[in-house]
Amino acid sequence: MKKGIHDVPFLGFWNAETFFAEACLAGFDGVELNVLEDGGYLGLAGSDGDRKRVKRISLDCGVPIHSLSTNLHNRYPLSSGAAAIRKRGEEIGMKLIEIAAEIGASIVQIVPGVIARETLYEEAYGFAQESLSTLGKAAREANVILGVENICNHFLPSPKEFRRFLEEIDEPHIQAYLDIGNAMATGYAEHWIPSIGGRIVNIHAKDYRISSREFVSPLSGDVRWPRIMEALRKVRYDGFLITTPPGYAYCSERLMKACSNDLSAILDLHSIETTAGR
Repeated sequence: MKKGIHDVPFLGFWNAETFFAEACLAGFDGVELNVLEDGGYLGLAGSDGDRKRVKRISLDCGVPIHSLSTNLHNRYPLSSGAAAIRKRGEEIGMKLIEIAAEIGASIVQIVPGVIARETLYEEAYGFAQESLSTLGKAAREANVILGVENICNHFLPSPKEFRRFLEEIDEPHIQAYLDIGNAMATGYAEHWIPSIGGRIVNIHAKDYRISSREFVSPLSGDVRWPRIMEALRKVRYDGFLITTPPGYAYCSERLMKACSNDLSAILDLHSIETTAGR
């Protein structure tokens, strides 16, 4: 497996050159860039020149852009009962596919839907599948994989339902993006891996503290990482673990190194239980 980190905690502190250089020094195999409507290292409003510049920096530092993510599908959900909002969500998805193909990112993270009281669950389920089917065709043509992420907003809360959702779409370029922390917020992460294992194309490696119901850095919460690693090896997952840590107010270079060290420790776990019985 490989180590990755996303750019969000560093956006307010470093330019793209520094981010990629520090990721290289810390020993990361690749990075994930979060696409904003405007700003960040990559933005929907950015030019072709902006994207070429980021790709060049990535190549110069020897740290590939493995995947793209966005929070915009929380604002413009593919499951929305409002056709205009759903259309905007599809447009964002299309743009992400275009950007990924241009910069060489192989995976685009997609939030499948957001449940609202105004739209019945079954209707939202159908809307999301229709939108994803449309995006899946574009992803296939661009040779990009859409990684549908398990989320904790009342949509597809169980691994069984999540798997069925993907199976019904039946598109090889639409697969699963497993978020370990999100799985803990709705159940137990180790239950998801056997259920969707063959479909997992990317993993967000974050932790979750049950007592305070908060997302924390890996090894800081209640995720049973030895069991996670054992389960991933059983399904022969050999892709990226991408950490999405809370940011530091200062000393971002320490955060980068700490994240790399934490992922290295997790990758070295072999036993299904720790001495503490977890």
